[in-house]
Amino acid sequence: MQLNGSCAGSVGILGRTRRAVAAVSIAGEGNGYDRLRPRPRSHLPQGLPLLLLPASGVAVGPGGVRICVHGLRAAVLGAALHRLRASEAGGGMSERIPPGAFADCAKVEKASMTPNRAFDPRATSLVAMRKAVNEYEDRIAELEKEVAAMKARPFLTSRNGTFLRSPRGGVEDVAEMKAAGMQYLALNIGDGQHWNDWRIVVNRARALDVNVFPWARCRTADEVYALCDTADLVAFQVIVNVEDEFKDTLPPKAVATLLRDFDELEIAISMPAWAYNDVDYAPLAEYPMLLQLFPQDMRIDPSELEQKQRDCVTHARDKGFTYVGITCQTYGEDGVSYGKAKPEWYAYMNGGTRSLFTGDDVGASNWAAWA
Repeated sequence: MQLNGSCAGSVGILGRTRRAVAAVSIAGEGNGYDRLRPRPRSHLPQGLPLLLLPASGVAVGPGGVRICVHGLRAAVLGAALHRLRASEAGGGMSERIPPGAFADCAKVEKASMTPNRAFDPRATSLVAMRKAVNEYEDRIAELEKEVAAMKARPFLTSRNGTFLRSPRGGVEDVAEMKAAGMQYLALNIGDGQHWNDWRIVVNRARALDVNVFPWARCRTADEVYALCDTADLVAFQVIVNVEDEFKDTLPPKAVATLLRDFDELEIAISMPAWAYNDVDYAPLAEYPMLLQLFPQDMRIDPSELEQKQRDCVTHARDKGFTYVGITCQTYGEDGVSYGKAKPEWYAYMNGGTRSLFTGDDVGASNWAAWA
């Protein structure tokens, strides 16, 4: 960032560290930092958390004072902290640049201004600049601690949400979903659908501070990678749905190898409720696991669900998983198996954390029953 006579410049702030770079212009009026005009990038998720970190490298020369800005590390921590705060607040993308993020820089700049507003490097206190840098470094240390705390309680197994199957499935009443306690919406980008097909739902969800991110049924390595690659551009979470493929074409070790390329995403695995006995899940044990507790697929009477849930969760932990969540069935047809799913099947959970599959099957005006 070059601070010059007009006190105007532009800073590239990294909101995501892989490909997405959000450019923010700083207009020089007043102290120069009070008016930020983001330049929109259509492929970036709305409400990216941004954090500006002046580094310790400060050079003084004939051209003035140049502060080296390293936003990379701060952006990663800022994005992770944002997820933590969003989860504590019930989900959402409301936080932008933290208040006072530029306060110290502004003080340094103001102190170095002469009456004619020209920037005078000789009047700049490098001690003051170093103090500001130290304060930012202390803040980064705090962020690292909060990120560690966030990792101890994954969002996707500690909050309620719903899978949505089709953008044309009558799923646009996000306000009703939120009122029923849904804190995230997982949007299907498989089956020939794309993220842009969900733009109405995405816009409404973000306006209401409800997290949105992709999910898909994955049967090949290419599908797993494509899903995560899209999620890496548009969200902070993703749910990878793998089922029988764990036994042959997509063993956990192969899936884990693919997921290592996306260490900035919170990734959860959706799988059948009973983890296969002859599959080694150890390579995926660190990831949150959502067990599909679906009576119709499991061919069990709904009255057995409470005991079956205990058995499945215990078995998943025996297979090495630490973070285990439950996905409840909402689909079904009268006359088929036990008919259309009913909220009372899961009454024994007493409002415990769960996800629903799918919101499409809940239907408009029926969300209160599934709250």
